[in-house]
Amino acid sequence: MSVACQVYIKLLFKRGHGHPLREPEQTQSGGARVLIGDVGYLLGGGFYRLFNTTLPADDPSHERYSVPDGYQSLNLAGLSLTRQA
Repeated sequence: MSVACQVYIKLLFKRGHGHPLREPEQTQSGGARVLIGDVGYLLGGGFYRLFNTTLPADDPSHERYSVPDGYQSLNLAGLSLTRQA
C-alpha cells in the first residue's frame, strides 16, 4: 500500500470523507473507476458497478446486471455540483 493510501486511511476515512479504494481504475477482475451516478458494491478494495443512474436503461454498460424494474435515468444537465462546507 502506498504512503498516500495510508495517510488517507489514517486521517480522512475516519472523518467520513469517502472510502479508500486500492483498485480505483478498471481491472481485469471487473473493478472499475467510480463515476457520478454509479450504484454498486465494494469488495477487496475495489468498486464494482451494477449500473449508473445517469445512463439510459439500454446503455451497453448495463448489459451484465441490467437495471431495476421501473428504472428512469437521472438528468444532471444544468446542475451545478458544489462542495458543501
